[in-house]
Amino acid sequence: MAQAPRERLNHLLELAAKGPAGRAALLGELADLLLDWPADYALAMRAPFETLFEKTAREVDAATRATIAARLEGHEELPVSLLNEFYFEAPAALRARILAMNEASDSELQEIGRA
Repeated sequence: MAQAPRERLNHLLELAAKGPAGRAALLGELADLLLDWPADYALAMRAPFETLFEKTAREVDAATRATIAARLEGHEELPVSLLNEFYFEAPAALRARILAMNEASDSELQEIGRA
């Protein structure tokens, strides 16, 4: 049986408290969740999980980030802010997409500034 969002978040926070090994497991579980978002989870719940994913990516070693980065390739639903955390460990195609997404974001900001 799948965990409710609050229970799952509590489990993930427990992993975070277990130090570096727990954070590696945490990052993997967060990737699983974000790449296959459960239909019964509200979309509004996604933001806290994305924030935890982004923060945890900064706290793990490069090898762990590289493993996760390989899993992120081809997933268009992830925001560029999350993908930026994996840029240096990402496969070449994902790095190119991250750069393109950042350029698009910069262009949109410049257009807003001109309005």
